[in-house]
Amino acid sequence: MIVVCYGLPGTGKTTVGRALARQLDCPSLGTDVVRRRILPNPTYTFEERAMIYRALFYIIELVHEYGIDVVIDSTFTRNMLRKQIVELAGRIDTPLFFVECQCDRETAISRIRTRFSPESDARAETYDQLMENWDANPYPFLAIDTLQPVEKNIALIKKHITSTLSKR
Repeated sequence: MIVVCYGLPGTGKTTVGRALARQLDCPSLGTDVVRRRILPNPTYTFEERAMIYRALFYIIELVHEYGIDVVIDSTFTRNMLRKQIVELAGRIDTPLFFVECQCDRETAISRIRTRFSPESDARAETYDQLMENWDANPYPFLAIDTLQPVEKNIALIKKHITSTLSKR
């Protein structure tokens, strides 16, 4: 199973993704971490972004070979990237769940300004740039309000996963 926690910077993707991964007893992988391991001084070009997502998708395939579920946290702002992970999940025959992390801009910007994260370089400008280029997700997804307690959101996600899997 692949669970993609996605959204704009500061919306709580990493917090939710890591908490969910702990609950599911599986790894949490984020593009910020992958980027820092591959590119110590990223410039955030289209080519770099493509390389990071290719690396992430390869890691997903590797862990899947061992029957390990994975939680991903990344912006996934573009439908091109969402389509690629949908295709990957189909190719490796595993369920895929999109969880869109949402909060208001003011909260997201406040979180960005006050967080300590050696992996993320996101700034308020990053939020605004990504928001301008945000593609509405055409695939089924669960939207969560990250102003709610993490535990409540994790319970919602787990209920959604269980309900969806029981219908298969």
